Amino acid sequence: PTSTTAKERPKIWTRVYSAIRSALVPPPEPDLEQAEKWEEEEERFSLITGLKDAAESARHALIQVGQALIVLLTRMLPEAEPKQRAKRRKAKGISAGSTNTWLWIALLTPVLIILLFAFARYQYEHSRQTQFTQLLQAALDAKASAEANPVTTEKRAGLHEALTLLDEALQLKPENEEALLERQAIQAQLDDINLVSRIFYFSELKEFPDTQSAKSQPGTVIVHGIDVYVLDLGTNRVYKYLLNQAGDGLQDMEGDPVLLRKGDQHDQVVVDELLDIVWVEAGGERGTSNLLILDKKGHILEYDPWTGLKPLPIADDSMWHKPIAAAAYYGNLYLLDPPANRILKYQPTSRGYDLPAIDYFKEDAGANVSNAVDMAIDGNVYVLQADGTISKYLSGAAVPFPQGNLDEPLKAPTCIFASGTLEDSGYVYVADAGNQRIVQFNRDGEFIRQFRSQEPEYMDNLRSIFVDEATRKLYLVNGSKLYLANLPE
Repeated sequence: PTSTTAKERPKIWTRVYSAIRSALVPPPEPDLEQAEKWEEEEERFSLITGLKDAAESARHALIQVGQALIVLLTRMLPEAEPKQRAKRRKAKGISAGSTNTWLWIALLTPVLIILLFAFARYQYEHSRQTQFTQLLQAALDAKASAEANPVTTEKRAGLHEALTLLDEALQLKPENEEALLERQAIQAQLDDINLVSRIFYFSELKEFPDTQSAKSQPGTVIVHGIDVYVLDLGTNRVYKYLLNQAGDGLQDMEGDPVLLRKGDQHDQVVVDELLDIVWVEAGGERGTSNLLILDKKGHILEYDPWTGLKPLPIADDSMWHKPIAAAAYYGNLYLLDPPANRILKYQPTSRGYDLPAIDYFKEDAGANVSNAVDMAIDGNVYVLQADGTISKYLSGAAVPFPQGNLDEPLKAPTCIFASGTLEDSGYVYVADAGNQRIVQFNRDGEFIRQFRSQEPEYMDNLRSIFVDEATRKLYLVNGSKLYLANLPE
């Protein structure tokens, strides 16, 4: 090789870098029609941007390798060696040419590796960009086709397809602004079609603690005035809290908020594993409106804020198999017992519920509640089934409840709530845990709307709901926490 001076060597690396950069940057596209030119220019700009990033990484690596090799060459090339070292090499029969050959091999090997890395990186980025562009375009096409479709079900399906394609594209480029904006627009269209009311703000009222022996599983929540009652089936406790003056949080309470726990004794009754809590309005021979607490051994305790807890007599508790829920209407108490495929109805007396229980269903009703998960009463009886269907009964006879126009069936529902009475207006609400939403129906079973959280952590483990339509408040138990939200208009 031709001898080079120390001043010329850095220029060699500049020429090498220029040659690499010239080789990597693709030649300009030929001129096309004006309508296509902008699209191709945009794609080429994106590719060149990715290529420049790879070339920039390669440039830094080459500069570092080059600096190290220049030092090495300066020390090892014969022209840079002292005469004594050259003489020793000559005496050993080592030629300058063979030394230079190995030096150039040592120099070019990392250069080739870096070039291969840069090329592979370019190919990878190019492939990702191509895939992203295709997915984004497919999503836009699906969106346009859906918007032009007059059939609601087909429009909904098309928008869902577009949303799925955009999610795949965003996995490749999570920060892409165009894809994010398109996803937001499509979700807004779906919300409009599916009658979704988004809830943007939740106030955390309470997180329920585990005990040393049990994990918290809060369930039924009841709000009456400023009193807030929560049943925790995991720890077998009933809690009582008070709302603050603004009604948007709980008061700081002195003392134990546990109203009742398993093992407590009242008169001759020792509280067993808890079953449910229910608010019973005055009616029939029942002259007071209070909270009732039921355990699985057939005990009922009434809570009066002024007099405290006291047991009430109840008849025919031997008829119970495995009831799972209680409800009340006009003083009457109802027990849902799926294993027995029945609902027991207790009428009140001045002493409690010591009259014999009666079967709520008529003999020819053909009722099947063996797979029920919850029930609610507003004069009608609504039974929520595990498969998401809702059975409606009036005076023990079946009444249609079609659940029509719902965008997707209920999935793993956990709770049903009915507002109002037969004498006034009201709605039926369902905590649809499988779909992370709360669904609202009218009493005829027509779908009205659905409530979804803007952030998933507030409805990803729905257990129970309570709706106060007078104050437009929604109370919900999600996981181990009790939340409060304003009911959208």
